[in-house]
Amino acid sequence: MTQFAQFNPPCDTIDIALFDNLKLPQYRTVNVIGIKEFDVDSINFKNSNGQIINLARSTGTDKDNVGGLQESLANQGWDFTKVPPIVEQKSLNLFDGFSRHEALLNLQQQKAPYLVVERKEGFTIDDVIDEIGLG
Repeated sequence: MTQFAQFNPPCDTIDIALFDNLKLPQYRTVNVIGIKEFDVDSINFKNSNGQIINLARSTGTDKDNVGGLQESLANQGWDFTKVPPIVEQKSLNLFDGFSRHEALLNLQQQKAPYLVVERKEGFTIDDVIDEIGLG
């Protein structure tokens, strides 16, 4: 069942304790560290040309989807029954949740929850993208 936590961007934070009852996914290519709060602008998601590096969908995001998510975040809040965007622990590279991340940036949100993962030995970023980004 969907549950939303209201917040007012850009300064309100989303209490990560709301995710305490969320069953975290298990993956073949990464270990799940947990949910942590990061500065939204610290997440790596663009290449040197300023293009969004959503490797699961080529370059870019679906702007209609971003707009819908932005409106939902502003009006309903954060759905804490869903896994937040996924980042790699060491690099803060975004693996999944590009549209949500872009919506947060558009709202000028300062901090947000992210699911933090660490790549398992022997797996490449492409392996992780194939599993996480493409589902």
